[in-house]
Amino acid sequence: MDVSSVVTSTASMAGTVRQLQSINKMQMEIMKSLADSQAQIADMVQASGIGQNIDTRA
Repeated sequence: MDVSSVVTSTASMAGTVRQLQSINKMQMEIMKSLADSQAQIADMVQASGIGQNIDTRA
């Protein structure tokens, strides 16, 4: 293996890592958005009184 192939391989790996980091960041933003939406839905359900009189002992 010559030096130029090591440099190319390292640069390629660095590019791949940057892409994975970008994907990870987007996934985290999507998950945060989903969690926020679920919290809003839970607040709306609670505010409307849905499910407050359910017998959970059955």
